[in-house]
Amino acid sequence: MHVPRATSGPQEAKRLKPPGNPIAMLVAVQEAGGTLRVHNPSPRDRARWRSLINRLIRSGDLPDGLCLRHTGRDRGNLTLRLVPLDQAPHTRSSKALIVIPDNLQGLHPVLRATQDAARTIKNGWVDTRHIPDVLAMRVTTHHVPRALKAVQGLVTAAAHRGHAFVLEARTNGMTRAGLKIQGHFLELAVWEETDTVKHVATPAESRTPWMAPPWDYLPTGRLAIRTDHPTYGDLVNDRQRWRLEDRLPRALTALEAIAEGLEARRLAEQVRRQEAQEIWERALARAKAQLIEHHRIAWLRHQLTHARLAHEVRAFVVAARTSTQSAEGLEWLEWVEQYADRIDPIANLLPPPPAPQPSAANLEPYLKDVHRPAD
Repeated sequence: MHVPRATSGPQEAKRLKPPGNPIAMLVAVQEAGGTLRVHNPSPRDRARWRSLINRLIRSGDLPDGLCLRHTGRDRGNLTLRLVPLDQAPHTRSSKALIVIPDNLQGLHPVLRATQDAARTIKNGWVDTRHIPDVLAMRVTTHHVPRALKAVQGLVTAAAHRGHAFVLEARTNGMTRAGLKIQGHFLELAVWEETDTVKHVATPAESRTPWMAPPWDYLPTGRLAIRTDHPTYGDLVNDRQRWRLEDRLPRALTALEAIAEGLEARRLAEQVRRQEAQEIWERALARAKAQLIEHHRIAWLRHQLTHARLAHEVRAFVVAARTSTQSAEGLEWLEWVEQYADRIDPIANLLPPPPAPQPSAANLEPYLKDVHRPAD
């Protein structure tokens, strides 16, 4: 894909609307000489631009040898640049070293609380999944220090990248520990893998074999760090060719990728909700206008009906007076004539009364195919 050479300078910032898709955005940047500046977009348009940028980066459709960089994510002018890979600013590498502490003296407060909780468990397995305000962990007692040091190294590296290790209440009411990346909480847990072997009954179990478990689950010493995101199982784990500690940079990169995907979906959902709200507001404005219009039409028909009736009543009075001479008859015709004057809208031209206040009931006929977006 050809990228035009930049002109004498970046294109002047303009209030541009986001294109319809990532490829159209890429073409716009190319046509701008490789640098496109958007003048202070609205929050809605800025969210659309960010969504397009994320989608283009993930799509693999960028020209060979180029990457896309942008500034102005949250405020001010938004600038998009196509930059050669060898000139791009340094990005975080999944191969960067994560330093593992030599001891447990400088643990994060949450990990310190996890260590204290582990000391109270004496049955060989440390399982903190049901203990609040600590790291979720299920490892044998012997491997607790190693698990805590590995997570401390991960937490320290994450802090250098601007990610916080925090506690957050989960849907089950339990407060768990995890990393907050781009505003998204990703729970962390440390697990020790087990080997499944057939259970050998003890002499006591031989007398009640139906009560004996069919399998035993033996600890292996192989640790794994997991997250609660459904797309991922183990972020990193021990294997014959490597230790978990050697793969911690990959875990952090994977967590950042998860957060980036969640943020892209949040932005797309934000745009969808904004569009749905705009559709609703336009439909509501049309419904209110139609309500007023139909109210006025009904009043006009009411006036036409009374105008015709007044005309017929006056014709009746003229015809009746030629044959009525009695006092009672003339008195009746006088009242009839006065009635015609009272109902005649031409003689008493009145504007329509105020339209009824819009409500769900009286607007419903005009909103049959449009539904109010959920809050």
